[in-house]
Amino acid sequence: MKIVDMHCDTIVQMYNTNQHLNTNNLHIDLEKMKKGDYLLQNMAIFLDCRKVDQMPKLAKDIINFYNQETSINNINRVYKYSDIKMNQINTMLTIEDSAIVPYQELKEFHDLGVRMITLTWNYINEVGYPNLDGDNLKTKDDLRRVDNLNGLKPHGIDYIKKMEDLNIIIDVSHGSNKIVEDVLLNTKKPFVASHSNCFSVTEVGRNLNDNLLEKLIQRECVIGINFCSEFISDRNDKVSTIADIIKHIDYMLDLGGENSIGFGADLDGINSKLEIKDSSNMQEIVNALEKRYSKSLVRKICSENVLSMYEKVLE
Repeated sequence: MKIVDMHCDTIVQMYNTNQHLNTNNLHIDLEKMKKGDYLLQNMAIFLDCRKVDQMPKLAKDIINFYNQETSINNINRVYKYSDIKMNQINTMLTIEDSAIVPYQELKEFHDLGVRMITLTWNYINEVGYPNLDGDNLKTKDDLRRVDNLNGLKPHGIDYIKKMEDLNIIIDVSHGSNKIVEDVLLNTKKPFVASHSNCFSVTEVGRNLNDNLLEKLIQRECVIGINFCSEFISDRNDKVSTIADIIKHIDYMLDLGGENSIGFGADLDGINSKLEIKDSSNMQEIVNALEKRYSKSLVRKICSENVLSMYEKVLE
């Protein structure tokens, strides 16, 4: 069954370690995606603003690297919904943290192929506030931190409106609870939480509470299930299991999320011990889902919900 995944950090890991997309020792490469029956993988560019100067310039260098790797390996790049080729592997370029893309460069990054931007990472930026504090993530209590008071800054409202005008998908993963509320109030189109789970199942600030999940579901947004062990369970062994992933899917379904669940596995961006090992084994999750749900529902979770949302936004 075809897989669409809204978030991975593979392209930056490849760039940093001088590896390539055809085959590598990371979670994702072309051969692994073929085995995993991938249709579309979003490729995120994440840069830590505490460690990188001139982030826009480095991001553009990584985009050039991404273009070279996808061209060499004949991987289709997606700029609008109609670009998606159903008979081959597709990729779409995204940015994790709007601090990488200044407001005045949004159009340039759009022209370079960026079609989704995560508004924050774990630091406050010019757009708004995160839940977690990236400078203080040492204990489980630090991971539970949420911010219900600080959301989009005034500049952030202008930023997301320009994103909508450019048909760049807004991503609220990492954002504060208030930032999600503010995006709901100040946008018209569906948006995503590309790699977030359910706070009621695992109480960490990176997950969404019931109130937010229900509002996203009502707005026809999509939530991508994150495979990070700390976000799917309270286990201490850092093992990311299929059973724990399915608990979050079950919970979203109970909230009415049949049309709003997708994958945002965060592969190559997490340090968990994955039961599936890497992207080549994604069908193990499909098989587990098919034992619980109808094939039509599993197709929605694996690809159709994300594709439906892309069709509405990526014009």
